[in-house]
Amino acid sequence: MDSEASQLLRSAFGPEFLTRPLFLERQETEQIRSALNVIADVLFSLPERMCDGDLRRFAGLVGIREDQADLLGEGIQEPPVRYGRADLYFDGDRFRTLEFNLGSPVGGLQVASISRALYGSNEHMRDFVQSEALELEDPLPALAAMLRAFAADHGRDPVVAVMDGPASYAATEPHLAGIARGLRGQGIEAFACSTADVRDTGTSLRAAGRHFSLVYRFFTLNEMTDSVAASEHAAQLLGAFRTYGVPVFTPLSGVLFSNKTVLAMLHSKRLLGSLSAAESEAVREVLPWTHVLADEEVEVRGAQENLLEYARQHRDSLVIKPSDGLGGQGVVLGNQVSSPEWEAALREGVVHEHVLQERIAPPVEQFVAPEPGAATSWVPLWGAFLIGREYAGTMVRAARASESGVIALSRGAQVGCVYRQTGHCGNADYAA
Repeated sequence: MDSEASQLLRSAFGPEFLTRPLFLERQETEQIRSALNVIADVLFSLPERMCDGDLRRFAGLVGIREDQADLLGEGIQEPPVRYGRADLYFDGDRFRTLEFNLGSPVGGLQVASISRALYGSNEHMRDFVQSEALELEDPLPALAAMLRAFAADHGRDPVVAVMDGPASYAATEPHLAGIARGLRGQGIEAFACSTADVRDTGTSLRAAGRHFSLVYRFFTLNEMTDSVAASEHAAQLLGAFRTYGVPVFTPLSGVLFSNKTVLAMLHSKRLLGSLSAAESEAVREVLPWTHVLADEEVEVRGAQENLLEYARQHRDSLVIKPSDGLGGQGVVLGNQVSSPEWEAALREGVVHEHVLQERIAPPVEQFVAPEPGAATSWVPLWGAFLIGREYAGTMVRAARASESGVIALSRGAQVGCVYRQTGHCGNADYAA
């Protein structure tokens, strides 16, 4: 791998990577694909099921403020795009979906680059992959195909500005530059920039001095509305995109389906009665029990419970999460705080409508340690991509078992890639 690509990876994910890949059997990737499609189908149907198709009312239900809905304007009607990454834990029996980030502001698309950087010159790894009938699923070809189709639907040739907001761009630039580089490798002209770089020339829009015809959105609705100045900038930006017919992938209205409040709806009594047998099974088997803390009464294992009392009594098996938090920010694990700290988190969670979720305790994976013959235990968080209706690869983040409360790069997690079994698998020791 060339030095530029290697530098981008290390700037985005840190200097250290996991010492070996992880592996999925063919049936596991099919189970992930099937489950995520069912969940996406249900999520996209929620406005009709919950609000008779009234998207403004649905926006209020999922915590979108009136001023944010006003910013979306008619764009709130844009159809959602089936693209995103689900974060999964394996509970020893099956994969459970902790979060489903439906939309373009997701990291980890560089899994193929990570593999090349770590194993590209390793003959033993190449022989192992061949003998065990493994393949690395690269999400970038599927993303490139989706972007071409998206641009064609809007009458455009894809010249893609991979764009984040000004407040985040300094931190996310290596990620965005990596995505742009990957898209160029798929034959799509692309470059990274900030929304603050966009200029109206009077005849077209340019960013950082370059023409673009499509925006790959990394900016979020919350970031673009966290102050009066940010909201004004966002209104001008979206207005300019509309004026010049520049489509945004994925539409900002996708926020309607991507926060944790939406996942909590899938456990609401009101919705469960409208689900088909297949939908109910997917929700029950794949999604951990999740509720908004503002709810008073919920059903737990067939019985009605006061939610806060239940949370107090079962602190060790629960976790509190902000509905729209990123990178593990604001997450409180009940087994890692005192009762007074948990009580304070519950009170804050009620005010801000955070979600309460069943805590999954995944088994550890063994990785080679720096000392010869030694191994260390890590807990993996699997980030599986769904592009269209297809499974499109997995990026994994992992934390040492002794530090695995919240798995995030900002807390020392390391990144690796995942190989998929395509045929009969031998008996090799994957942990070696």
